[in-house]
Amino acid sequence: MGGWWAWQNGKLDGLLERLGLAGTSSPAPTTGKDSKDDDNSVSPWWPISSDNLPSVGGGNPWESVLRRNWAVVSPWAKANYGWVAAMIKQESGSQGSAARGSAGEVGLMQVKPGTALDLYSRLGYRQFPATTEALATDAGGIYFGTSYLQYLSTIRADRAWITKAYNGGPGWEGLSDSYRAARETYYSEVLDKFRILYPGVI
Repeated sequence: MGGWWAWQNGKLDGLLERLGLAGTSSPAPTTGKDSKDDDNSVSPWWPISSDNLPSVGGGNPWESVLRRNWAVVSPWAKANYGWVAAMIKQESGSQGSAARGSAGEVGLMQVKPGTALDLYSRLGYRQFPATTEALATDAGGIYFGTSYLQYLSTIRADRAWITKAYNGGPGWEGLSDSYRAARETYYSEVLDKFRILYPGVI
């Protein structure tokens, strides 16, 4: 995933202020407790729920890997697991945890080690160490990838925006036309994969 300049090194808060979203950034917990993992307040806010997905129980490899690691999946991702399964298919395809990106992305959800470190050190997601080795495991990759989705959902409750920001960073809207177009393409590709995995749902 690209666009992490806006996310790392404390640059996110200033960017949010320029975008008119000041005050929406979640501060890091003040203790070592992984308090973000206890947030069960997220509920589905779009019409794809577990009730109308046809393959509850793991009907495809990407949903199955989520369910095998359900204990470390964030609340937002649990509520939107079919969409996250499509994102995993888009990010790593058949390579699984062995996937490596051209910009240093690692694992199932193609998270950069620097992003994992920021989630760990600044935002308090500490169930796994923020290392390449952890990201290269199914559980570690899913944990940091879905934790990032959880964080993005606190900025804007918009599936399309969250998906594009996952790929391009929270500041994707403020960048060049070509950069924004690439994020739109990414969203369309995830949507296409969702429709393949769950035909007839949307």
